[in-house]
Amino acid sequence: MRQGTGTDVLGLNDPRNGRIGVIYVSANDENSYVINAIQGQDRLGRKQVAVVLAEQHKAFQHPEDFDALKRLRNSLSTQVVFIVPGGLGPAEFARQRRFSVYSSLENYTKALHDEQSSKKAHDKEMHRGWFFARRKLSDAPLQEETSSEPIALSTASEQSISPENSEERDSKAPITRMRPIIIGGAEAVTPMATIHSGRVDSDVFAHIRMQEKTPVESDEETAVVSKGGPAIIDLQSTRTRSKETVRLSDEDAPAVLPIAVGGVPLVAVREPTVQSGGTLTTSSVSRQSGKVAAMGAGGAKSANRSRGGRAAGTLAATSLANTATGGTPPPTMNRGGGGGGGGGGRRGAIILGLIALLVLTGGVVSAIAYSQPGLLNSLKHITNVQGTSTITITPASKTESNNYIIIGVQGTPDSTKQQISARAITGTSPSQSKTVSATGQKQTAGVAATGTLMFINSLPQEQTVRANTVFTGKDGVQIVNSVAANIPAANPIGGVFGKVTVSAHAVQVGTGGNISASDIAGYCCTTDKSISVVNAAFSGGQNPQNYTFVQQSDIDGAVNALEPSLLQQAETSLKGQVHSNEQLAGSVTCTPAIGQNQNAGDKASSVTVTVSVTCKGVAYDQKGALSLVTSLLSKQATKDLGSNYALVGNIVTSSQVQKVTSSGVSLLVNAKGVWVYQFSSSVQQNLKNLIAGKNVTDAITLLKSQPGISDVSINPNTGTLPTNISNITFVIQAVAGLSGGGSSSGGASMTPTVTGPGGSGLTPLPGNG
Repeated sequence: MRQGTGTDVLGLNDPRNGRIGVIYVSANDENSYVINAIQGQDRLGRKQVAVVLAEQHKAFQHPEDFDALKRLRNSLSTQVVFIVPGGLGPAEFARQRRFSVYSSLENYTKALHDEQSSKKAHDKEMHRGWFFARRKLSDAPLQEETSSEPIALSTASEQSISPENSEERDSKAPITRMRPIIIGGAEAVTPMATIHSGRVDSDVFAHIRMQEKTPVESDEETAVVSKGGPAIIDLQSTRTRSKETVRLSDEDAPAVLPIAVGGVPLVAVREPTVQSGGTLTTSSVSRQSGKVAAMGAGGAKSANRSRGGRAAGTLAATSLANTATGGTPPPTMNRGGGGGGGGGGRRGAIILGLIALLVLTGGVVSAIAYSQPGLLNSLKHITNVQGTSTITITPASKTESNNYIIIGVQGTPDSTKQQISARAITGTSPSQSKTVSATGQKQTAGVAATGTLMFINSLPQEQTVRANTVFTGKDGVQIVNSVAANIPAANPIGGVFGKVTVSAHAVQVGTGGNISASDIAGYCCTTDKSISVVNAAFSGGQNPQNYTFVQQSDIDGAVNALEPSLLQQAETSLKGQVHSNEQLAGSVTCTPAIGQNQNAGDKASSVTVTVSVTCKGVAYDQKGALSLVTSLLSKQATKDLGSNYALVGNIVTSSQVQKVTSSGVSLLVNAKGVWVYQFSSSVQQNLKNLIAGKNVTDAITLLKSQPGISDVSINPNTGTLPTNISNITFVIQAVAGLSGGGSSSGGASMTPTVTGPGGSGLTPLPGNG
C-alpha cells in the first residue's frame, strides 16, 4: 500500500492538495489495513480520501468489505471516494452503500478540475453582477468608496400612492401579465408581474424570493436582512466605480421581468423612458461593497434607502445592479415629448424578451443535464464543443526471445560468464537383511577304488602285461592295471625272480572296489604260469551322492525383495538435500551395496543377503538460471526497443540439460516475453495537446504516426475533438503478456538408473558348482 496527497492528482500548486488524501491499494492488502489507513488520513484532517483499488486486489471484493467501512463512516470527518478501474462487482457494492465511485484516477482528477472551474466561473459571474444589468464604465475617474450601505428597493407598502395615481393607472390600457420563468426546477417567483406602459406593479418585488444556502459576507460590512427581506448578492467587486441614483416618476418606472436561474432569481429591467411630467435626476456617489439587496415585501421597511421613495418599486434592478458594481444608469431616449417613450419601451421589451429567451434556453439545458444526462451527452456528441472524447489506444507490443547457454559450476559462479551454482549430492538408505533358502540341487558321481598290483616273472627273459588287463578278485570285484607292466627277467642262478608294481583301479565305481590285500593272487597272463599277480589293499571307492547348493537366483531374489523400499528411501534422502531454488540435472544414478554369507554355488541350505542403496546426482540453481536469463532478456529488450517499453506478464523459460559431469552441468535455456509501450502522464498530456481541436480523422492519423501506438479508436468517431484537453480521456488497451513460468526437460528422472547387483542382470559370482 502507498499513500499520497492531492499533489498526486492535482499537481504541485493546487491549494486543495492538503485536503485530499490518496490511498493506493495493492493486490495483497487486507481490508482492515486499508480501513486503518483511511482512519489515519481522517486524523490528518483530510476532507476527502480517494481509495485507488488495483485491478487485482482482495481488500474490497465482497459486500461485507464495504459494510465494515460503511459502519465506520459516521465517525469519520472525511469523505471516502473509490477509484475502481475494472469490474462491476466492487464498484456496484460501493455505490449501493452510497460511496462515490470513479472508474479511473483521470476521471476523478477531471471531476476535481471541473468542480474548481465551475466555482471560479460562478465567482466570476457573481463578481461581474447580473449580465444584463451592467453598463459601460464611465470615462470619469473612479472615486473612493463613501458608503457601504446596501441599496434597498422600496415596496408598495411604504410608498405614498394617492388614489388619483391609482385611478390613473387603472384607467389605462389593459394590463399585460407575464408568467414567472422557472429554470432548473427552482421556484423563484410566485406571482405574475404587472407591466403597463412602462410601469411596474410593486407586487413584482414583493414576491421575489432569493434562496441562499449560505450568508454572504464582505470584508467591510455584513448586511442584516429582516425576516422576509432581501438576501445580499455579493458581486465581489474589486474596482471602485461611480454610483448614480436614478429617480423616476411612477409613470417612468421601468418594466421588470423576474427570472429564476437555479433557484436564484435575476431581475431584468427594461430601459427606462422619460415621459412628459416625469423627471430624471442622478446623483453620483462611490461605493465598493459589491452587494445588491433584492428586497421583498417583508423586508422593505428596514432596507428602504432610496431617495424620495415616491413610487412602488421605483428603483429597478438595473439601477440596483449598476449602482452596486459602479456602472452607469441605462441611457435614456430624450425625444423631447411625452409621446417618445413608447418606442423606447418597445425596444426594451424586445431586448428583454431576447435576454429571457437566452436565459430560458440555458435553464432548459441545465434541467436536461440534471434530469437526462444521457440526452445531453447525445447533444454534446453532435457538436462536441463542450463534450468529451474517449480515445482508446492499443499500444505497440513486441515479443523478445533468445537462447542462452548457462553453466552450472561447483563453487562461486560468475554471472558475467553466465554461470550459476551447482553441486553433487548423495542419498543413502539404511541397510536391510533377508535370509532365503538355497534352491540348487546336484548329485555327485561315484568314485572307483584305487590300489596297486605287483607282477612276478619266473622266466629269464623280460615279459610285459598290457594295460587295462582285467583281474577278478575272490569277491568278484574286477580290477585293471592302469598302465602296462614290464616285468624284468628272473636270475635263475641266484634264485631271484623279476618283479614290478603298477597302479590299478576298480572297474566299477563305488565302495565295492575297496578290496582287501591279496584279494587277487595267482598266475595270470600266460599259459606257462611264468607270471603271477597279487594286489595291495584298494581304497577310495565312493558311491554317487545328492546335495543342495546356493544359486545366484537365490541371492537376486533376496535383493529384489529389499531393493524397492531401499531405493525409495535413498531417493527421499537425495531429494531432501535439494534446496527450494535447485533442480536435479540429468539422471540420478542409484547403486545397491549387497553382501551375503554364502556365495553362489556353495553347498548350503540357505543364504542371508544384506542390501543398502546409494543415489547420486547433480543439483543446479534453477531460480538463479531463470533470474539470469530474465535479466539477459530484459537488457536485450531495452537495447532493441528502448526504455519506453515495459514487460507485461511473465518471462517464460524452458531449459534442457545438455551435459552433466562430476564438476557441474550445462543447460540450454530459452527465454521469451512480451514488452508493451508505456504511456506516462506526460506523454498522454503531449498527445492531448497534439490532437486538441482536431477533427477525428486527422487526430487518428496523427496518433497512429506517434511511436508506440498500434491502433486508435475515438468515441464519438465523428466531428471535432474538444479544445479543452481536460475533456479528452485516454483509455490504454491492455495487452496480454505471457503466462506461466519456467519449465525444464532432460532433468532428473524420477526412476533412477540402478547399477550393480540386483534385478538389473547381475553376473553370477564364481562358486564351486
